[in-house]
Amino acid sequence: MLDWADYGLGDFVYDVAYPDYWSADIPYGALWRKYVASQGRDVPHFEERMRCYQLHMALHDMAVAALQGDEEDYIWSREHILGHGI
Repeated sequence: MLDWADYGLGDFVYDVAYPDYWSADIPYGALWRKYVASQGRDVPHFEERMRCYQLHMALHDMAVAALQGDEEDYIWSREHILGHGI
């Protein structure tokens, strides 16, 4: 299935960072990193890119929440990104 609403060109690490940011149960980034390492490959600056993209997601979510007056979502995003140590 293609998600045309979020379709775009760019860094594939963003596609790994997205479910990793939103999932509380599955560490997608760590699992993907382990899979890549098992194939003997390396992704340059993977951790830095993951942090950058997850910060982008949090800031976007916080901006939308602020515009909508959704204090609960704003606080969740803020605490979530702080809890990730990003």
